[in-house]
Amino acid sequence: FGTRMFVPGWGWGEVQDRGGSIKGKRIDLLFATHQAALNFGRKHLLVTIDRGTVVSEIDGNATE
Repeated sequence: FGTRMFVPGWGWGEVQDRGGSIKGKRIDLLFATHQAALNFGRKHLLVTIDRGTVVSEIDGNATE
């Protein structure tokens, strides 16, 4: 928890939880409204993980 990551089209965020239904290379994102989540949609993205002094890129899926 607390790991920073950059999601293209969404921005920098911080890991807050690990949902039980999120498996594999998937993340879920918090949006201000349901409509904003629908507008963002499901995407295959290259996510950048900030691990302090090392930044890694993870090829994964973002879901609303």
